[in-house]
Amino acid sequence: QEAVRATTAGEVFCISEQTVSVTPGKLGLTFECERPLVVTRVATGSPLFGRVHAGAKLVAVDGVGATPYNIHDVKGGIFTKGQKGLLDATKAKTLIFQRNDLSGVKYVGREGIEG
Repeated sequence: QEAVRATTAGEVFCISEQTVSVTPGKLGLTFECERPLVVTRVATGSPLFGRVHAGAKLVAVDGVGATPYNIHDVKGGIFTKGQKGLLDATKAKTLIFQRNDLSGVKYVGREGIEG
């Protein structure tokens, strides 16, 4: 008997997940203010138009768990260095979206899940 290997929280909890690969460029996604990883709108010119829909939650980019703090670029200041966010428009990426709320369960890649 073969063991079943779950790689994401969605597979463990039977939550609908969607993996989408995109080429470099802007994604054309708008996120909610109160829930910053939940998509509210997909622009018609977006490479994700028709593939990702409002209400989907971004959980990972290239295997790294998405947070409100790491998806956007951070500008450098006098004493700090700028940093590219996970949604950096200069590179291709693979995004994972969940279509249901997991109520506090986070995506942590192939290593497992944490709540």
